[in-house]
Amino acid sequence: MRRYLLFVPLLLMLISACGEDDVVISPPYYTVSAFLQYVQAGEYAEANELLLGGETDPLRLSAVEEEFRDIFRRISYEKLYENVNGVTATVTLTLEAVDFNAVMDSIMADIFHLIFEHISDIELAEQIVSMLYERMTADNSPTIKTTVDVQLRLVDNEWKIVPDTLFANALKGGWMDIAEYFEQWNQAAELPGYGV
Repeated sequence: MRRYLLFVPLLLMLISACGEDDVVISPPYYTVSAFLQYVQAGEYAEANELLLGGETDPLRLSAVEEEFRDIFRRISYEKLYENVNGVTATVTLTLEAVDFNAVMDSIMADIFHLIFEHISDIELAEQIVSMLYERMTADNSPTIKTTVDVQLRLVDNEWKIVPDTLFANALKGGWMDIAEYFEQWNQAAELPGYGV
């Protein structure tokens, strides 16, 4: 009996050591999964709360990207690996999203046809956007699978996603590649002597 009485103070010390100061930290993948679920639901403010960084991050979403809402609903993902190293972590996942490059390829003939019609630049842009949206939201629109490393950092006992262009581009199915291409094309068109 005496042996058990000695065990009681030890047990009480262990219990008091595991008091309210202990914080349970969710695995990094939970943050990545929550972020993607918010994106799928179009809850961009909640998704942005899980990001580390400023307002101009490539991954930060806004109501301006409302047209992506129907496209983001088709996102699927699967965790491949999770590696935690102190206050940093990497979650490697396969992300499947609408393939904007394939969609763009599929409407190029229609775009060239529109270019030779006598319509204003504004009408042309509106029709291209309409075609893109229609094809990207179709049930049979092509998708692309990308393996991406999502970087996270532990801040105030919560994992936050470190935004980067590769993750943002995978999430948007290559949209950023297309946007960059057109931006470069626009800049080249503005050069003196171009197209003369």
